[in-house]
Amino acid sequence: MLMLFTFTKRNGKYDRMSILRDDGARQEVDCPKQRIIPHEMVHFAVESTLRRRGFMTRIKDGEAAGLRMAANAESDGVERLVEVFQGDAWSGGTTPIDEMLDLYAVTCRERACPPLAVSRGVPLVLTVHDLAWDRRPRDFTAYERLWHRLARPRALAQRAVRVLTVSRATRDDVLSEWALDAARVVVVPSGPGLAPD
Repeated sequence: MLMLFTFTKRNGKYDRMSILRDDGARQEVDCPKQRIIPHEMVHFAVESTLRRRGFMTRIKDGEAAGLRMAANAESDGVERLVEVFQGDAWSGGTTPIDEMLDLYAVTCRERACPPLAVSRGVPLVLTVHDLAWDRRPRDFTAYERLWHRLARPRALAQRAVRVLTVSRATRDDVLSEWALDAARVVVVPSGPGLAPD
């Protein structure tokens, strides 16, 4: 099922999210203002990145959109993570990853919902193709810039057991700009049998 989500900034206390389903059905939901970007846009970024079922996925699967949906363990865990990302964005987007994970654990515990598997105990390997999104942000859409801000690749690289790059040039960029241990950054070419440049 395909859907079109439109977010409209409005005057007053609420913004509007419009949903157009592929069968032509339309629904509009007034959403409380959330400062820089709508809360539901953060949902989209988290759910599409982690491929987890949350508010947006539940709507896509046919549930009516509303600010109060039935409890669901996975989507409740997504909601807590969205709240952590949004809180970080409100405070400037500089919270260290470990503190965000701690806050996520606390919010899940206090709301009695199981956390998603984003813990420090899960080894992380990060692939970096280039740093163009950081060096030339105007070449990217607002969504792509938001995605990179929420994903926080530099912080993920600090936590990763290995950082894979597709070229020596990207490896050099990552080492010089992110101050990583060179032993953890490995060139893995994109194509089979290709020598690194």
